Amino acid sequence: MARPRRPHIVTLQGKTITLSTDAQAFEQLCAGGEAVLFMGLGPDLDSLKCLVRKHTCIFWCEHPDFIAQLDTLTPGWRRGLPGHWQRVFPEDVSSLPM
Repeated sequence: MARPRRPHIVTLQGKTITLSTDAQAFEQLCAGGEAVLFMGLGPDLDSLKCLVRKHTCIFWCEHPDFIAQLDTLTPGWRRGLPGHWQRVFPEDVSSLPM
């Protein structure tokens, strides 16, 4: 049986690393940084919360139409967001302190 293909990336320091296919991949990508930006929250907030326990500054960006649908279909979904997670808009992403 063939081994699963895993992605390789080059870090800012020029080091090539192989990512796993689970939460460890996220931890490697965000190691050393205090800020994280989620481009879309996805269906499982709890899994995201587990990924960023060590980060102090969490930003999230979601399409306004999708948020409107969530507000309609799942009233109160925003109560599941931790208070220190900050919503940002697409035009603000490039100026975030990352």
